[in-house]
Amino acid sequence: MRQRPEVKPGRRPGSRREAGAVYIMILVVCMIMTVIGVSAIGVERVRLRRANLERHLVEAEALAISAVEHALLAIEETSAADPNWRDLLKDHVHTLPMGQGSISWTLLSRSGGSLSTDPEKQFVVVGTGTRGEAQHTLSIRLRPGGIALGCLTSALHAHDDMNLGLGAQLQSNWVISTNADLVSNGASIFCDISTAGNIQINGGTHFGDLYPLSDLRGTPGSTDAMDFYLLSGTVIDITTLPQSGGEYVLSGGVLSPASNPFDTNITNPEGIYVIDCQGENLVIENIRVVGTLVIDGMGDTDVATIRASVNMTPAVPGFPAVVAKKDLTLAMSNAALSESALATNFNPTLSPYDGDEDTDTADTYPSIIRGLVYSGKHLTFDVGHSRIHGTVVALKNVIAQPSAVIELTYDQEIVYDPPPGFFVPNGEMRISSFSWQRYLD
Repeated sequence: MRQRPEVKPGRRPGSRREAGAVYIMILVVCMIMTVIGVSAIGVERVRLRRANLERHLVEAEALAISAVEHALLAIEETSAADPNWRDLLKDHVHTLPMGQGSISWTLLSRSGGSLSTDPEKQFVVVGTGTRGEAQHTLSIRLRPGGIALGCLTSALHAHDDMNLGLGAQLQSNWVISTNADLVSNGASIFCDISTAGNIQINGGTHFGDLYPLSDLRGTPGSTDAMDFYLLSGTVIDITTLPQSGGEYVLSGGVLSPASNPFDTNITNPEGIYVIDCQGENLVIENIRVVGTLVIDGMGDTDVATIRASVNMTPAVPGFPAVVAKKDLTLAMSNAALSESALATNFNPTLSPYDGDEDTDTADTYPSIIRGLVYSGKHLTFDVGHSRIHGTVVALKNVIAQPSAVIELTYDQEIVYDPPPGFFVPNGEMRISSFSWQRYLD
């Protein structure tokens, strides 16, 4: 008879192994809970640090704005006390505490170098705000201001002579002027005339008063009028434009701060576009321009012609619509700029007209130039109907060809806010439009 193994009371086989397994499971669970807890604490710390950093970034941006404003105030106060204020403020980084952070600012040339002491040069204000580990830097561009040149007080001004041909019609709501002689050979003139020389009305009609010009009205030098815009503008390569009759043609589409159909990769925030003619003639027609068109690189015999239907207005209020280095001819049409006729949308997205933008080709636009039109040599009105809402200035002669129709509407605002190149500096500094931006060194 077999004897059964003795079993002690309260014990059963395998109970020690089971107890060990439970203990291990408890340790594992505790370790997992510990890891989860530590991870949660770490995540919360990261979240809090990120939240603090985001808050500090917002505060740093506000401090950067304060830094720029502090610089503007310092410029205003220093320039009022000392005409050599540029010498006093250049090559210094001005730092001071503000709130729970700090601000600093400095003045640089447009190229990022040392501030020029030339009172007619633009410069950049760079302001930095710091809060904790966060830092934000902004910049704005300042340009000189001053008293408008005398030529801007007329609707049409010639530094030399003004000659109006047979059958030409000139209508203006404001005086036209010349620093020399005015000769009308059978033209119809409906405005006041002011000249420093002689006035000859040979036939035709004149309705308006005649005034002697006691002081010559100031005009810019041929380069002075161009410098700012050449420096600020975006170049359009003339060789990329189509040719017609041996002349390059700028035509079709919208040229604006948001649109450059002639080089889709490059736009200019102020709408300043420079065309280097490279000694060639240029024709501008059937186009809408929201900006300033700068025509450079012209020889003594080269001519830029604006003809057919155009709608042009500066992107920056007060800036010129057209600045030409040499001869400029206006031979515009009174016919509207038609989208359907040209199969072109002239108010696409980001280039609205009177606030409206769309994708159709059913709109029309008046053929008109708004703003200052400047020629660094002769300005000719050829056959057509040229409408300008602004001021026209020629550094040499103004010529109206027979049968040319000229309709001028003067805007006095140009005298109170003259554009760069058309004023006498008086130490005043103005913020350039659209120049606020994040500064990256």
